[in-house]
Amino acid sequence: MAVNKQEVTGEVVNLPTKQDVRDFVNEVRAKALDAVKSKAKEKLRAEFEAALAECGLDGLVEESQGHLNSLVATLAAISEKLDSFASSYRHSRYAHFCRGLTRSQDIPVGIKETLFESNIVDTPAIQKVREKNDQDFDEVKDAYRVVINAVENMRSVEKMVKYLDSLGFDTSYLCKPKAVDAEKLFPCKERA
Repeated sequence: MAVNKQEVTGEVVNLPTKQDVRDFVNEVRAKALDAVKSKAKEKLRAEFEAALAECGLDGLVEESQGHLNSLVATLAAISEKLDSFASSYRHSRYAHFCRGLTRSQDIPVGIKETLFESNIVDTPAIQKVREKNDQDFDEVKDAYRVVINAVENMRSVEKMVKYLDSLGFDTSYLCKPKAVDAEKLFPCKERA
C-alpha cells in the first residue's frame, strides 16, 4: 500500500492513497449489499416458516426429517459393513449412492432447509419480500455507483475523504496516526 506521509506533532499520519479510498468504498459497499441480503433472508425465513405452518407441512417435514436421519444411520451401518470387506465389493459405488441421498456420507439433507433454499414454497408474502429485496438491493447498488463515480472524479485524497465524511462514512481508520520507533530507523546507529 503506497502511503503519503505528513508530520503531525511527532507522529506520522498515514494518509490513504486514492486506491485505498476506492478500496474502502468498495469494501463498505460489499458490506451494505450483504446486509440487504441478510435482512431479506431473515424476512424470507419468517414467511417460509409461516407458510409451512399454514399449510400444515411443518409437522410432516419434521417427521420426514426423522425418517431420513434413520435412513442415513442405516446407510452408514451398511457402509461400515462393506468397509470390513474392503475390496470384495464395489464400495465406492455404494458411497456415491449414499452421497446422492445425503450431502456427505454421514450427514442427512435438511429437508426444511432444502425446501427453503429451493424456493419451492412461494406465497404472495414471500414474493413481496423478494420484490422488496430486489428493489432495496438495486437502490443500494445505485447509491454506491453514485458515490464511486464521485470519488473516481476527485483529484485529491483529502476531497475524497471529506466527501465520504459528509455522507456519514467512518473514515477515521484511513488516517490513523502511527508512532514511529526511531531505533528501527537507524539500526546502524548513523543518523545521516
